[in-house]
Amino acid sequence: MTFLIDWIKNNKFQAVLISLLLIILVFMAVSEKGMLFESGRRFGEDFPARRADNSEVLTVIMFHNHHCGSCKKEIDFIEKKLKPKYPEVIFKYYAVNTPENKKKMLDFYEKNKISLDNFSTPTTVINDVYFIGFSPKIARQMDLTIKKNYLAGS
Repeated sequence: MTFLIDWIKNNKFQAVLISLLLIILVFMAVSEKGMLFESGRRFGEDFPARRADNSEVLTVIMFHNHHCGSCKKEIDFIEKKLKPKYPEVIFKYYAVNTPENKKKMLDFYEKNKISLDNFSTPTTVINDVYFIGFSPKIARQMDLTIKKNYLAGS
């Protein structure tokens, strides 16, 4: 560890450059993929919820972690933007800090053949589309996906 600290002190420019490159690579990996996936499958007992007339109600499932900053931002986005905009949509939150909810998330990944290398929170499921992570781009995609499914169900 001391070697690394000494190297950083003696090579500040290179250390900053490497840090910036790593940040750019992570950003590109997330934004290029968009972290939007079409699964083609629904998730367990949570789909579909039904109205009194037996028609489906759109249900959004979000797996989150209490210590995850992106999760807190997404929950805030859902509570302040999506819930008021789509009052009939059901939003369910599962904190993966508990063993049973973590198992639900792992089961979802397994059913949809998602590599555990992508295991991350937040993971949000809207019918047969799921999102891993949260960003302004994902927020727009979530809104459009809900809008498309919400209008189709009304």
